[in-house]
Amino acid sequence: MAEKGSWWQNKAWVVAGIAGLVVISCCLSNVASNLDVMFDETPHIWLAVAAAVAVAAAVASAWTWLRARRARREIEAWTDWQRVGTDGPWPWEKSLPAMAPGNVDLVPDHGPITVLSAWSGWVDGLPVRAGELSWSSTSLVRMTGKADGAGVFACVSLPRPLPPMAVHLRGQAAGKEFQDRFTVLGAEAPERIGQVLRIVHIDGTVPTWTLLDNELFAFVPLREPARPRHIRDAAQRLAWVAQLLLTEPNKPQGRPT
Repeated sequence: MAEKGSWWQNKAWVVAGIAGLVVISCCLSNVASNLDVMFDETPHIWLAVAAAVAVAAAVASAWTWLRARRARREIEAWTDWQRVGTDGPWPWEKSLPAMAPGNVDLVPDHGPITVLSAWSGWVDGLPVRAGELSWSSTSLVRMTGKADGAGVFACVSLPRPLPPMAVHLRGQAAGKEFQDRFTVLGAEAPERIGQVLRIVHIDGTVPTWTLLDNELFAFVPLREPARPRHIRDAAQRLAWVAQLLLTEPNKPQGRPT
């Protein structure tokens, strides 16, 4: 649940961002209109421009390095969960030799998936393994939204096995409803994925996922270095999926509103 005041804070950031863009646009317009005069009066201005670009690039590179180093320190110092090996076995390495119709695409042939770190813990009474990983495979686009990337993963062990199923991204997503944005895989999935689970996918509360036997897993891409909070968040959101799969009534579902 969002913290109190977060809605107004988000609105304030939007307003501040728009105001900043207006100020920057005005400054750039003024500079552009006076370029000729600047070049005539300052023949070596290109050296100053080049120096400014070099300094900006160096600052950006240093900031990226500092963020990555800080994230790595947080990861190495994290003791809330128990660190485990990265060798697995991992559920996405499984094969389904005798799949029922509708289960064929549950585990796509994928390229390298590298687990960089892994921990085990408990979320909502369910055992989880989670950590950092990177991947490179066009077949993972419908699971991650990106062919090449890095982020975090989570695996939740269910107390009992369920039929293989998945909710993945639709290749050409258009529209706001569940069936427009996601693909349901698995012969028995349509009867087991209820209304609430569909809604939390639409609003982005939970990631796309795959379930094989009693192991539920998801990959979550990140645009920043992974930190413990990202790993915990992915595990928590996937645990919500597990709870809904285990408890939500199996009945005909209407179209989400």
